[in-house]
Amino acid sequence: MVKYKISKDSLQSNYLILEANFSEINKENPIIKLPTWRPGRYELGNFAKYVQKVSFLNEGNKELLWQKIDTHKWQLLNYEGGELTVKYTFFANLLNAGSTYVDDSLMYVNPINCLFYTDSSLNEKCSLQIEIPEDFTVASAIPFNEDYLADFDNFHTLADSPIIASREIQHKSYPAKDYTYHVWFHGKTRPNWDTLISDFRKFTLEQIYLFGDAPTKEYHFLFLILSNFYYHGVEHLDSTVCCLGPGYKLFKNELYHELLGISSHELFHSWNIKTIRPKEMLPYNYDEENFSRSFYVAEGVTTYYGDYLLYRSGVIEWEQYTQDFNKYLNRHFNDLGWKYESLSESSFNSWLDGYGANVPDKKISFYFKGALITFILDIAIRKYSKQAYSFDDVMRALYNDAKKGEGYTIERIEAIINSLVTLPKEYLLSSLLNSTEPIEALLSEAMHQIGCELRLKPSDFYHERVLGVKISSVNNGSLVQYVEPKSPAQKSGLQIGDDIIAFDGIRYTNITDDIAQLTSLNLIEITYFRNNELHTAYLTPEDKYFNNTYEIVKSPYASESQKEFFNHWSKNNF
Repeated sequence: MVKYKISKDSLQSNYLILEANFSEINKENPIIKLPTWRPGRYELGNFAKYVQKVSFLNEGNKELLWQKIDTHKWQLLNYEGGELTVKYTFFANLLNAGSTYVDDSLMYVNPINCLFYTDSSLNEKCSLQIEIPEDFTVASAIPFNEDYLADFDNFHTLADSPIIASREIQHKSYPAKDYTYHVWFHGKTRPNWDTLISDFRKFTLEQIYLFGDAPTKEYHFLFLILSNFYYHGVEHLDSTVCCLGPGYKLFKNELYHELLGISSHELFHSWNIKTIRPKEMLPYNYDEENFSRSFYVAEGVTTYYGDYLLYRSGVIEWEQYTQDFNKYLNRHFNDLGWKYESLSESSFNSWLDGYGANVPDKKISFYFKGALITFILDIAIRKYSKQAYSFDDVMRALYNDAKKGEGYTIERIEAIINSLVTLPKEYLLSSLLNSTEPIEALLSEAMHQIGCELRLKPSDFYHERVLGVKISSVNNGSLVQYVEPKSPAQKSGLQIGDDIIAFDGIRYTNITDDIAQLTSLNLIEITYFRNNELHTAYLTPEDKYFNNTYEIVKSPYASESQKEFFNHWSKNNF
């Protein structure tokens, strides 16, 4: 058994003091480890870099010799068996939904970031005790006793159990069928509890209805509310942590819509990826990359259902749903990575490419293209089965497999679909995942089936529409974010990162500035800084538009059968 203890460092506000007591470890291979990544983020995290100092003590409290043999592995040199205690400090100064952070007012711990383990201890029972200030309240799915001590069946369960402790905790709960759901807020915000609980209960019930039951008896929404703009969520089996802000806007219009979207998305993950998992992730391997070509299922399917079920349950209106759907469309089509990378390659390459900006036009998002492919398949299954089946049935079958301890493969998903309906060959899942062919025709067909249209419209911004350059405001500058291939911007030599200061000698300070007066010019002069050196580029407009945007709209010519199909798919009236 392993006994863990976590407390705040009283002298250094951004440090945790941790202790791991192992009753016995393998003498033949005395290697102690920290995880290299966390589930829910398919890139290496290398959490060992936050360990400031570490010591290994035997049962006589004598310090043992050790050497580092990998980025996250410590090998003991003179361990002779018996009890082993690891004492260390951990720098906790990164605040996002998947990190560990501590200061004078907040203690936020993701055990996956900071707890040591051995190969043999992964499946052993363990315990965790936390020490917190007397005036702190704990928000967590962990069933702590009055001394803030809890027991776990194995390291995997503990590693998947985040903890928030602070003086600023607000809490409500609500029932949904036979289950209880908790909502916790840390930070400066004033929840509109009546509206929130009503909305959360609707989408929760819709998700339980889809799968038939829930993976856990209780579930916890843990919200870290910041004063600045932020949007990030991480899934766990019986909880989620969502980092959002600013708190004073949280229950107003667009940001409340974001709150609903991230909450529905992360709850769906309790089934899809925390329970339903690819075969390669049973169990998780914390030592290295867990390569898979099927993250489309974990993230693309969840992205589709997260927003779709908000609409299907009546929480949001069509206009709000299409805001999200249009985002999928444009995040996919407005980077030409779709020409070069397939969905399966995107999944595999996530461990290389990460989540941030990368080589332009190189990669796609398995979140957004995955959501579009799921929509296409959902409508196709409904169409060719005459509404007898849908992608809901695929997810239920995968959930039943998961209850038996079976991980999925793409072949298994194809077999499930084939057991429900016979689809034309263009809907073969393995082909959709491995192809870089355009999907506009399939999208248009799916939209037509529900009485909608895929429309293409020019960008509202002249510099995007005519010149082919996207610009973002960063630190009072106007930085080139993207240059479309074969556009006037690219032909002029503009590059990502260039800081534009003027168009035709007119100072340019904001991406919303109206530069439409330039449309009458045959040659446009752009002044910019690159590496602190002043440059000038000359752009010649062409008779074509760049950076077009896509949108889904209801067709004014939709037939009654199309409207009926829409109603059945959405549980809303056309």
